[in-house]
Amino acid sequence: MLKTIFIFITLIHGAIHLLGYKYWWIIAAAGVLISQALILSCFKDAGFGTIPNTLLYNLKER
Repeated sequence: MLKTIFIFITLIHGAIHLLGYKYWWIIAAAGVLISQALILSCFKDAGFGTIPNTLLYNLKER
């Protein structure tokens, strides 16, 4: 499991470098959308996860 997480993070890091730092927010927005979809599918258990997603989304807009 830890190896899978490490590979995923490494791939995201590589994608940021490929896109350049100008477009990092695209990857961040995709992460927020995936996170929000998972939160909505299990809302009873993870409803408070919407708060950090909202904060991250608002930071992207600045």
